[in-house]
Amino acid sequence: MKVISELGLLDSTNCELLSSTPLYDKIAAKVGREYTLTGRKLLVTIASIQAADFNLSKLSQLFDTKGDTAKSNLLIIDSSDPKIVDLIDKTNLVDVLIVPSTATEPRIVDRGRTRPLVISVGKFGEYAAKLTLEIQNDLSVKSQFSEVPITDKLPSDKNLVDLYKFYQTLVRDEKLLDKVPQVPLSDGLAYVGTKKCQTCHEFAYQKWIERKHAIAYPTLVQVEHQYDPECVKCHVIGLGYESGFKNDTNPELGNVGCEACHGPGNKHIESVLTQKTYVAPGGQPRMKCVDCHTNENSSGFAGHEREYFQKIAHWKEPRAEDSIQYLSGTAAPKADSVNVGKESSDNR
Repeated sequence: MKVISELGLLDSTNCELLSSTPLYDKIAAKVGREYTLTGRKLLVTIASIQAADFNLSKLSQLFDTKGDTAKSNLLIIDSSDPKIVDLIDKTNLVDVLIVPSTATEPRIVDRGRTRPLVISVGKFGEYAAKLTLEIQNDLSVKSQFSEVPITDKLPSDKNLVDLYKFYQTLVRDEKLLDKVPQVPLSDGLAYVGTKKCQTCHEFAYQKWIERKHAIAYPTLVQVEHQYDPECVKCHVIGLGYESGFKNDTNPELGNVGCEACHGPGNKHIESVLTQKTYVAPGGQPRMKCVDCHTNENSSGFAGHEREYFQKIAHWKEPRAEDSIQYLSGTAAPKADSVNVGKESSDNR
C-alpha cells in the first residue's frame, strides 16, 4: 500500500486497483467500465471477493443484473475449490472466474465449463492474460482467452515501470542481501574465488571466461537486480555461506565460477600444495544446472539440456564429467561428446 500510494496509483486513470481485504479500505472491491463494441454498449464489471467471506448475497451485490445493456462480469477469488466454483456457476452471475495460479503461464483451469470461464493469470509476471469479448445477437457476451508473453516488444507502461523501480529501491534500501543468513561450511571448507583456480587450470579458465557464466553478476547490475537475494543467488558463488558471496565487498565470488558447480576450493588447493590426497565430502554445496535453470528463470532449458551443456564446455580431461553436478542426479554427457581438447595436465 505504501508503494502504491506514494506512486499515486490510487488516483491513476490508467490503472485500476481492486482488493477484497478490509485493511485496504481505500481500494474498491469492484470497478465497472462501459465500452462501445460494434455500435452497442458493453458494461464490464470486475470484482474481488475472498473465499472465506463468500456467500450468494455478497456475490449478487457485486454485479448489476438490471437493464438491457450487454454485460460481462469478471470475479477474482482466492480459491479454486470446486465446491465454491459450483456455487458461483449456479448463480449465473459470473462470466469469467479468475482463480489462484499454480503455473507460470495463464491457462483455462476448467475446460469442462463454458460459463463461467475459469482461468488463472499465471505467476511471476512473465505473461499477461488476454480476454477478448464479443457481443452476441441476444446481448450475451462471448469470452475468448489467450496468453501474451511479457517481452520487450510490448509497449511500455510508465505506471508499471515506476512501480517496479520503486520495488527495486525498497529491496536495496532494506539491505535484504546483507540479511541473508550465512551458515558455516563443514569440514573446514571455504570458497576462494575463480581466479585462484586459474593458476593450475588455465585452459579451463580461458574457456570459462568466454562464456556467459563469467559475466553473470554484471548482467544483474545492468538491470539493477544486484540487491535482490532471489536473483543474486544464481549469479554468484556461495550466497548464504560464511565464506561465500556477500555483496560488492567480495567481488571475487561474483559470477557463476568454478566453485558454483565444483564446490568450495580451499581444501583442493591445500591438497595440491601439500601433495596429500583429498577426497571432497559428498555433502559439500554444489549447484546443479536445474537449481537455477528452472522453468521460471530459464524457460528454454527443459528439453534442451545437452545443448545448454555444450555451451559451458571448458575442460579437456577425459573424465571431466565425473566432477560436474549435471542436472538433477542424471548422468552427465559422455566426455568425448563435450570435450574441447584432447589431453590435459590439469590437476583438478
